[in-house]
Amino acid sequence: MASEVEGHLLQISIDQAMLLLEYDRRWLEVGFVTPEVVVRQATEHAETALSTEHFRWRSFTSLLTDRNSWLDSEVATLATLIEVDPDPCMAEATLQHLVLRKPWTDAQFELLAATVGRRFPKTFAVLWEYQVERALAASQSQREAAEAALRCTLSFVQFTALDVIEERQWIDLAQRLADTGISKEIRHHARQIVRQIRQSQSPDTPKA
Repeated sequence: MASEVEGHLLQISIDQAMLLLEYDRRWLEVGFVTPEVVVRQATEHAETALSTEHFRWRSFTSLLTDRNSWLDSEVATLATLIEVDPDPCMAEATLQHLVLRKPWTDAQFELLAATVGRRFPKTFAVLWEYQVERALAASQSQREAAEAALRCTLSFVQFTALDVIEERQWIDLAQRLADTGISKEIRHHARQIVRQIRQSQSPDTPKA
């Protein structure tokens, strides 16, 4: 009987702590944070008067640092938690940390784009473009990096690849995007690049 009372009291303290720190219930449900951590954070919050987003930020960054591999379902939940977080500044900072620190797969990036990308589309696009440009610069073969970008199903990744393709005059890759680009705008831009490359490679018309 005593253990049941203690468990009930612990559960109440966890519920109060979750409410106090503005944690979404899914934090606990998927195991991204433990009840002990939440209660300890709530105690620290009462003692220090630190803002609630300070503690959620700490949990987000610890989660990204501690985990080396992620299931797609976990990535989807993580993105949702960022999307619904009550503090937009903290959520956007978490997005930056998330994109720049983890080597997500294309499938996982699509999950992130489908959720977090809705709330912060410009920030997400800029950060991922930066990642692609950094990969292109570091790659021993820019062509291999550009081909990898073409396989990605995110439009702003393909746009970044187009800039490199145009600079390097890779007409075959430009034609691939003209035929199979993820959006009408990309296909149109790729067709323009194909025409420009062909014109630049054709001999000048002889003067009469």
